[in-house]
Amino acid sequence: MRVVPLKKEAEYDPVKGNFRPIAIMNGNAKVIETQILTEIDRVQYDYQHGFTKGKSTETAHFKL
Repeated sequence: MRVVPLKKEAEYDPVKGNFRPIAIMNGNAKVIETQILTEIDRVQYDYQHGFTKGKSTETAHFKL
């Protein structure tokens, strides 16, 4: 993976500069990253109780 600075179109910020980092990845890394993120989202959904309809701190307590 390689990180390349990309010029921003917004106003100049002397603290951050006028660039943002962009990661350049090959195709295989993108596929693996997508698979990992999908699995993390699935696991997090099972254990997410705050701000979820039908779940509360009580259901989180009983899940333990």
